Amino acid sequence: MSTVAANPEIPWTWLMLRTTGIVAIVLLTVSTVIGIASPAIRSPKVRLVTISLHNAAAATGVVLLLGHVVFAIVDSYVSISPLAVVVPGASDWKPLWVGVGTVSFDLLLLLLITTLNRFRAPRMWKAVHLVSYALLALAWVHALAIGSDAADLPLRVTALVGLAATAVALVFRQSRRAPDRPVPATRVEEFV
Repeated sequence: MSTVAANPEIPWTWLMLRTTGIVAIVLLTVSTVIGIASPAIRSPKVRLVTISLHNAAAATGVVLLLGHVVFAIVDSYVSISPLAVVVPGASDWKPLWVGVGTVSFDLLLLLLITTLNRFRAPRMWKAVHLVSYALLALAWVHALAIGSDAADLPLRVTALVGLAATAVALVFRQSRRAPDRPVPATRVEEFV
């Protein structure tokens, strides 16, 4: 970890901004990996555990992300306006990279809204849930481009492990897909 954390002159809000951001992205990565792999698990008991872990990691990650956003607004160094939290490019401080984080945050809000309504509109929820891939990619780009720990090996290794785990989860899910069901023959085809 960088020497920023060891410097007593660094405001506690800056430390909390960094910490909540890093832990949030790790938990959201864990949630995404579990969410990808979970449908491929055939044991109902294990699947229930994975869904519970997926939801717990996602909820905790969202709470920490909200903390990250609040600390970005109140911190005196970065000076992010409340508008820049939801409008990409509205930040005076590193507008491109804050904007990438903003787009990721906006996608997360969309995902949360549809998740809260998933029983009313399951098809829409499932379609919108696919934005979690883009959301996660943009969040990691934001972290690696703007984060003060971006040059440090631990964060880079964490990003690579997250990417690898996501790829493994995708392969696992695809390898466990049920085979396509044959289309039943019609009466006419039975006699031809």
